[in-house]
Amino acid sequence: RALAEKDRKLRELAAELTAVQERARRAASREVERQRRALYADLLELADDLDRALGASGAGSGVSEGVALVRDRLLDKLTAYGVARIEALGERFDPKRHEAQALVPVEDAARDGLVVDVYRQGYAIGADVLRPAGVAVGRAAKA
Repeated sequence: RALAEKDRKLRELAAELTAVQERARRAASREVERQRRALYADLLELADDLDRALGASGAGSGVSEGVALVRDRLLDKLTAYGVARIEALGERFDPKRHEAQALVPVEDAARDGLVVDVYRQGYAIGADVLRPAGVAVGRAAKA
């Protein structure tokens, strides 16, 4: 009887240990994913800096071509890790994917609520938004 009780307790402890190990594994996996996404967000800021450098440099210069090459390679590497650009221009404003930075008057009522300009490119990993696109949203005048 005592041996059976000790055997039962041992099995319970083994099951509890397995559950604790699984929770720890999941927590570690979530932390690694959080850090990975933070790294990608930091690299996207570098891509933004390269875009600004391209905008400031003269088109067709050797420097601008080199900067464009580096930016494209960086974005290609991020794409290989599942980071995808959020297409925003002309899309209906979606607060889950876009961050409105301006409202812009539009003549055509059909463009009301549409993204009319992109100030900062947005990116996602699968269905999860890594960084929303910074956009201008069209607002038609009320008649």
